Amino acid sequence: MRYIGTLLLALLISTSGIAESNNIIRVGLLHGDPDLFRLPIAVLNKAFQHLEPPAELKLVDISGMNQKRALENMHTGNASFDIFFTGFSHEREQRLLQIDVPLTMGLLGSRVLVINKNRAEALTQSVKSTDSIKHLRIGSGIQWPDTDILIHNKFNVIQASYQGLWQMLENNRIDAFARGIEESFIEIEQRNDRDPAPVILDTWLLVYPLDYFVYLSPNKKQLYQQLNKALQEANNSGEIAAVIAAQPSAQKALSWLRNKSYTKIYLENPLLSDRIRQIPERYWLPEIRN
Repeated sequence: MRYIGTLLLALLISTSGIAESNNIIRVGLLHGDPDLFRLPIAVLNKAFQHLEPPAELKLVDISGMNQKRALENMHTGNASFDIFFTGFSHEREQRLLQIDVPLTMGLLGSRVLVINKNRAEALTQSVKSTDSIKHLRIGSGIQWPDTDILIHNKFNVIQASYQGLWQMLENNRIDAFARGIEESFIEIEQRNDRDPAPVILDTWLLVYPLDYFVYLSPNKKQLYQQLNKALQEANNSGEIAAVIAAQPSAQKALSWLRNKSYTKIYLENPLLSDRIRQIPERYWLPEIRN
């Protein structure tokens, strides 16, 4: 494994003590592309300033393994990283130490349908109801909580790897790729020179309670207690909300949520535990509350 993203992290945060600290927390990163995770990384950096002493975040590229293996390595204490952030599932809550602070205040569970630009007009005209959306071939990742949620709500889901889904979309093997609204702006920007270019089907929004949560090995109880306190402090002080408001991709997402004319479809999330359901409402953005 190699450490990546040092330059990006220097741009993401402005701090007066972390650089000199010898306290390092290694964060496992799927896909090996820190650009996709600017927002949760920025939130973690803010929380790490609350640690004593403040910690430096180091990204560990784990793009060579799938999510299931990464989580299994954490469970057995064999991971090359200290923490991992991913969408909630009941199994992860049971097997790992989970910090109950949604890192993007629910933006991850605000899902738009990314489509090919050359099909935008046709899909806008043909997709007029929830039933018509459920007939679309919607791409979602293997072992993603989102996939289980979409299947539970009777959507026509096509599963593949993250990169594979983008290729399938480009080749019209799927009609849409369900993406978190904040991350979709980053991904579309990365692919705006493709032909066909991806765009958002901007008349619909799928909403369900989901976000990135931080997970640790059961063997890292001391670090868990420290990080739990730090993230709770960052949330209660309003710093997480401030980080979200300052991120360009999140700004675009919030502007879309506040100013677009679209229909929300609230989906049931069967993966929620009583513990997640009890997270206070203030932890979630008001734009996406039911």
